[in-house]
Amino acid sequence: MKKKVVIIVVTIIILFGIITGIILLNKKNITYGKNAFYLEDELYDVSSNYEDISLAKLNNLISNKKSFVIFTYASFCPFQIPSDQIFKTVFKNNNMKLYAIGYDKLKGTEIINEVEYAPSVVIFKEGKIVAHLDANSDEDYNRYQDTKEFQDWLSNYVYLTKKEK
Repeated sequence: MKKKVVIIVVTIIILFGIITGIILLNKKNITYGKNAFYLEDELYDVSSNYEDISLAKLNNLISNKKSFVIFTYASFCPFQIPSDQIFKTVFKNNNMKLYAIGYDKLKGTEIINEVEYAPSVVIFKEGKIVAHLDANSDEDYNRYQDTKEFQDWLSNYVYLTKKEK
């Protein structure tokens, strides 16, 4: 009898371990910052992950206090690995929308005072810039070069999955 109980307990523990392992393998291994926030609902579970927008649309998003991420690009990128592909990959893998705008279109806006170099990724929360990558910063260099580094940086600010209702 004692032997049967031990076998049953060991079997339950093994099954629990297997199930837990499967669940953990299926979850994305993402750590969010303590102040992470959700983007607008329509920016999750999208069919198209990248959208070039006009300055008018950007100004509309800001004035309507939207939360979104935008990639500012220039025709010339000094990095060895095209950073735009890294950014697009993270958004595609997480089924999120990344807006984009040419850096030259930002001249004369308040954004240019905050984001001095392109390429950059700028995170807006309720129409205000909360973070951006600095192309001239040693601290941000790896975020331009490595998909995981970029995703880790992004997840400090933004939840990469849609809010459960």
